[in-house]
Amino acid sequence: MANVDQSATSPSRDNAAESERQFSATMIESMPGIIYFYDQQGRFLRWNRNFETVSGYSETEIARMHPLDFFQTADRDLLRQRMAEVFAKGESSVEALFISRDGRATPYFFTGRRVLFNGRSCLVGMGIDISERKRAEEALQKSEGKLRALFEKAPLGIAVIDTATGQ
Repeated sequence: MANVDQSATSPSRDNAAESERQFSATMIESMPGIIYFYDQQGRFLRWNRNFETVSGYSETEIARMHPLDFFQTADRDLLRQRMAEVFAKGESSVEALFISRDGRATPYFFTGRRVLFNGRSCLVGMGIDISERKRAEEALQKSEGKLRALFEKAPLGIAVIDTATGQ
């Protein structure tokens, strides 16, 4: 059997692997929300720069933190349950307030999926700021409440007529 010189194919493989790493890094950094990747013990393995920006913590600090450190104590039980669901069932999602270093609480929608990485179960996911949606929901609830109060307290009857059909 002849020896095959692996060095002739190695640069090609190295270039392909480096290209894949660059593509993955670019994709992670271009996501509109925060991206996180951690193992079953809650050790962060990777995250995007937006995670650092939104949280206010440095790369070194995040590497030493647990995912639950970014949430209010009152939300942690629900988050623990959803994290366990990811590892047990393969995926989950949750809405919760993300607490930044300066104490600011921002509503986020978080997703998580289980992935096998280097033989270990890990969670990969993203979080999207839903502040605008929450404000719109509040405004809608206030408006509906005002209309309901108007109908319920009106001294005279109120009729709703469709101007297009006259009915």
